[in-house]
Amino acid sequence: MQVEELKQKLEALSDEDLQQVATFITLLELRQHRAVSPTPFWQRASYAERAKELKQWSANLSNGQGPSLPDSAFDRATIYD
Repeated sequence: MQVEELKQKLEALSDEDLQQVATFITLLELRQHRAVSPTPFWQRASYAERAKELKQWSANLSNGQGPSLPDSAFDRATIYD
């Protein structure tokens, strides 16, 4: 199908049909993105890359400023409650 013919067919579609075409294109783009990066970072990265990423992530944490567990959570007697 030629580009001009495709443009004409798209112009003739209703809004509902155009929405379905847009959804289809989005699904194609997602499939293409998955094909580019099929495996998660932690599976394809070396140990050094994973360690670097972990250090960067931990550096962005709130450094103890956020909420913590209550003291009772560290008591051995309450571990199995």
